[in-house]
Amino acid sequence: MATITALCCDEATVVLCSGLRGQGFEVAWLYTDELRHGRIEPEVLSGGEPPDLILYDLEEPVDESLLLLTLFRSLPDMDNVPVVLLRTAQTPLPPLDGPGIVAVLTRPCEAALARTIIDAALRDGQGLDEAA
Repeated sequence: MATITALCCDEATVVLCSGLRGQGFEVAWLYTDELRHGRIEPEVLSGGEPPDLILYDLEEPVDESLLLLTLFRSLPDMDNVPVVLLRTAQTPLPPLDGPGIVAVLTRPCEAALARTIIDAALRDGQGLDEAA
């Protein structure tokens, strides 16, 4: 079973995480505000084995939001974990050449579509163009 760590900014992504659990993924999530305000240390999520994939909720301003992702990816064993970004239709597209970014999904997103994208991302990105 593939493991996903989701960094969420709101309930819509938490709902998607529940749907992904129903699709057979093991999903651990937390709110980015908990990290941003120091209520949870990023190292908490890297205590064991790294996840197979990071699901990351973008917020505006996008550049600042990506800084938190950069911090998370700097933790031990996280630098090679692929990242699927989530954004609302109103959130500007981020630079797609960022480290580890393999796909961007616009939410709300059905769990079945997210699973297709995640499965392709876990195959080293093969099939992402067809999946999208």
